[in-house]
Amino acid sequence: MRHVAIVLAAALCGIAQVGLAQDTTFYLDLRFDPAALERLSAMGERVMVSAWYHGDPSSPDVAVDEIGQVFLGAEQAEVWPGNQTLRLGGMLAGAPLAQVSEARVNINVFTARLVHEDNLLDCSLVDGPMSEVQAGKPGIFCTLLAP
Repeated sequence: MRHVAIVLAAALCGIAQVGLAQDTTFYLDLRFDPAALERLSAMGERVMVSAWYHGDPSSPDVAVDEIGQVFLGAEQAEVWPGNQTLRLGGMLAGAPLAQVSEARVNINVFTARLVHEDNLLDCSLVDGPMSEVQAGKPGIFCTLLAP
């Protein structure tokens, strides 16, 4: 009986470690210059943060898209303009991460176009391996596009 308890405890620890290894969340530091904040706030316009998760296939038998990538998922967050930190990546917890050699993320920010039909922002972007994104707190900085 004691042997069964030890094996069961070891198995449960293994399951817990797998769960910990699947933590896919990260934080994004979103910042705006004062002119962008003032204009968007005055208009009542919101901002979209769009994250696209993908990677190169880990083996030749993994299904890929038209550019040879494995699509892992996407998420969007609609937020009010303001300097803030967003938590992203949680939707990847159930993604088939074993199908990619290294998970990557591409993050873009643009106006939600609820008030104005055109994008009004020029924002930096995040594009890189999830391991690097999770290791730090990547930042995106937005300014107004020229009128």
